[in-house]
Amino acid sequence: MNLAQATQLAAGHDPEVWRKEFPILAETTYLVTHSLGAMPRGVYAKLQAYADQWATRGVRAWAEGWWDSPLSVGNVLGQLMNAPAGSVVMHQNVSVIESLVASCLDFSGPRKRVVYDDQNFPTNMYVWEGARQGAEIVCLPSKGRLGVPLRSRPSTSAR
Repeated sequence: MNLAQATQLAAGHDPEVWRKEFPILAETTYLVTHSLGAMPRGVYAKLQAYADQWATRGVRAWAEGWWDSPLSVGNVLGQLMNAPAGSVVMHQNVSVIESLVASCLDFSGPRKRVVYDDQNFPTNMYVWEGARQGAEIVCLPSKGRLGVPLRSRPSTSAR
């Protein structure tokens, strides 16, 4: 399925149209989209092309598309989100990309507070707590609700 076909299918918002694109859904209710989502049928051909490129081009494959793939895939996702080209990039997971962002920040000045809520996936919080480098880590309690009241009293992380 190409982007034009996917966009056309998305316009109908009919999940049954999409179901056949994910083989695991034929016999399973699969809810693990936050970690290792259901693999689309079209991935088989992409994995074969990747393996073929690796087998025939070796290390040269990095310069022949592999380095650019996080941005090119981000551009496809960006089109679906109506984001400007070059503004979305993909990575292995949120924790890795948060670590990259954290490594670029200077917490030595007056604006050194990192604020998040207790509904984040734990490894996302560990990134900020582990990369303090002078940051003040603040976790807003949700009190079991979806969302955090904007006037919540923050608690500074003790880790």
